[in-house]
Amino acid sequence: FAHDGIKNAAYELIMPEEREGFHLSILQKLLHGISEEEMSQHRTYYFILFTQMKACGNELMNPHLDREERFACASVCLQATQQLVQRGNFTFASEYLDFGIRLLENNDGWRECYDLILALYSSSAEVLYSIGDMNRVRERIETIQDNARVFEDTIQAHCTQIDMLNSTFQTDRAIELGLNVLRQLGQHDLPSNPSLFQVFRAHCRMQRFMKGWSDERLSRLPSMTHQQTASAIMIINLIASKAYMERPYLVPLLAYRAVRLTVEHGLCGISSVAFGIYGVVLGCMGNIKAANRFGKLSLRLLDQFGAKQWLPRVYCCVFGGIFPWS
Repeated sequence: FAHDGIKNAAYELIMPEEREGFHLSILQKLLHGISEEEMSQHRTYYFILFTQMKACGNELMNPHLDREERFACASVCLQATQQLVQRGNFTFASEYLDFGIRLLENNDGWRECYDLILALYSSSAEVLYSIGDMNRVRERIETIQDNARVFEDTIQAHCTQIDMLNSTFQTDRAIELGLNVLRQLGQHDLPSNPSLFQVFRAHCRMQRFMKGWSDERLSRLPSMTHQQTASAIMIINLIASKAYMERPYLVPLLAYRAVRLTVEHGLCGISSVAFGIYGVVLGCMGNIKAANRFGKLSLRLLDQFGAKQWLPRVYCCVFGGIFPWS
């Protein structure tokens, strides 16, 4: 339209009771007419589609609507959220996710479209945590835990819950939850409150374990394929920073376990954080040369995997806890 006034005049010609159906017709044509490649190249399509979804009103919630179209709309909400989060627009991201969840949960989404609704709920919990709506975060996490098919599907929700507990001054509960999740992931022998003797014994064992592992050899480890191990390292990374002040003797044991799992199962993006924490621990024990070595390895792995999401944690370990001592 050449002018908004012309557009509004044309819109007024549509009978009010027909407008929702009119928007639904436009939405359907867009869904069938825009390819995934076009969608990825022109990201504004996500927001155009969402505008039409909202204008559809009850028409889009009609149970007789084509199931694949409803799933496609929910998927658009999830993908648009990723764009909004990158821009820091968490309030609108939450609105998109809520809309996507409503599309699916009223139509048995946990049975018919499990992966999509799980991603929507997990992302919603994270976004709600970012805007400080803790009550709704708890609701989202409880729904995920009630409907998850396997424990591994609750990992992202547990990460959000650990962060939420820590930010509401419940650090001990956050650490205990993290340790409980680790036990369910197969890491049964981590003590909640280790003694200095346990730390010393674990340190000696770790020194023997790492003997002969050069930086080049560590860098050539295969990529990690065991998702349960990657999840365990992620939880270790999450609670190590929280244990640093509350349970300092626990941090070395967490660092040793993360590095050992990496050496035994292969490298992944979060391995960069594992070696960073390990370097901090070595530095605190006075081994500045080794700390500097693993700090540099941590930075190298960060670049190797392009793991930008772990850059703040790696930089905090390396530039805040290792390099100042060298």
